[in-house]
Amino acid sequence: MLVSLPLASCGGGSDGSGASSNSTTATSGVITGFGSVFINGVEYETTNTSISTDDNAGATESELEVGMVVTIDGTVNDDGVTGEATSIHYEEQLKGPLVGTVDIANRTFTVLGQTIIYDDLTSIGSLDLSTLVNGDFLEISGFTRADNTLYATRIEKETGSVSTYKVQGNIRSLNNGAQTFVLGGLIINYSSASFVQTSASALVNGMAVRVKGDAANFNSGTSTFTVNQVKSKEESYEDGERGSLEGYITAFTSVSDFEVNGVAVTTTSSTRYDDGSAAGLALNVRVKVFGSFNSDGELVASKIKLHNASKVGLEANVTAIDIGASTVSVLGVEFVITNQTKMEDDSSDNERFFDINDVSVGDFVKVKGFESSSGDYVAALFERKNDDNDNPEIKGKVTAVSGSSISLLGLTLTVDGSTTYSGGISAIGDISVGDTLEIEATDALLAVSVELDD
Repeated sequence: MLVSLPLASCGGGSDGSGASSNSTTATSGVITGFGSVFINGVEYETTNTSISTDDNAGATESELEVGMVVTIDGTVNDDGVTGEATSIHYEEQLKGPLVGTVDIANRTFTVLGQTIIYDDLTSIGSLDLSTLVNGDFLEISGFTRADNTLYATRIEKETGSVSTYKVQGNIRSLNNGAQTFVLGGLIINYSSASFVQTSASALVNGMAVRVKGDAANFNSGTSTFTVNQVKSKEESYEDGERGSLEGYITAFTSVSDFEVNGVAVTTTSSTRYDDGSAAGLALNVRVKVFGSFNSDGELVASKIKLHNASKVGLEANVTAIDIGASTVSVLGVEFVITNQTKMEDDSSDNERFFDINDVSVGDFVKVKGFESSSGDYVAALFERKNDDNDNPEIKGKVTAVSGSSISLLGLTLTVDGSTTYSGGISAIGDISVGDTLEIEATDALLAVSVELDD
């Protein structure tokens, strides 16, 4: 995958930390592509890598998928964008039955008492969330937020009989006498559980844990789950060990004292910021942190990248490709592909090692991203799909609006009497410059439907 923006991750010269070549690194983040494994902007070679999952200690790379949150031990080279993984481990954050149906409008649903949220960047493959019904068994990978909701980076529907449920989260309402605590909206009874990397006496509120148990021991009526294992997700790190961490700020005291996924982070006057500043740090903000651990187990940040919400998007045919510049134009709108773009092939080609070199003019793709400070459109997600005669879909900020036309992303769309409106607007006159719209259009750029995006 070609790299066109300086979004390099945790190597020596790339983040200003002065790390030596092949520095040992503990990494946690989302898989964004294959051809090796791409995580947090680094391509990790996996030729000699030990790969494991919660259910398979001897797993292979083929069991990993884009959107999974994994942990990696390995080394990163001086270029900051290549390295070698010694081990990769995957554990889903949640595995259990859907309660009710998915709230498509608000992009939420419930599994085992946990509120799941998702967005344009969540990997769902060919899964149509609107078709899911009560009791469908789902596997969720993602990040726990400070409000105890779970942001899904990947959603999969499981088939066949499932006997084990799994939940990961932060302990609340610990009751040592009753031997219970709460994860999200689920009461966990640990009276007959075994403990991994912790003990019953070591449990405290706020502690990150993973529990699992037999499906038969989940009581949906009382939202109680009697589990057979409690595993601590608290990690320990060596003084001087390099670290790369993605997730939400789950505790916040100040811009120099906060936690990401329960890991203590501190900043210094030398900390650099991408796509924001220290003022943007707050509870529930999603970040990537790169640095080194100190003797107190804190990740001393040399660089923090603030997450950009997807406010730009297109679903249409590719109109141009520039391999050298690492750009792809969709409907004439140019997007930059970076080493942190999530690359997926959901077409019939099903290319696992999918990158810009596999894209052809005419391919139907879904691209979601954001506008950089330099005015470039940067792809956070680039997914090739089958062209099933779908209408183009366009998402962006309105730059001009008149009686019969709307301009966004450099495109001008027309409306007529058949155009429908939603999201709190009922006519083109309700639209203002600066609004973010989602528009379904014909190939001639006639707006079929216009929705105001909140």
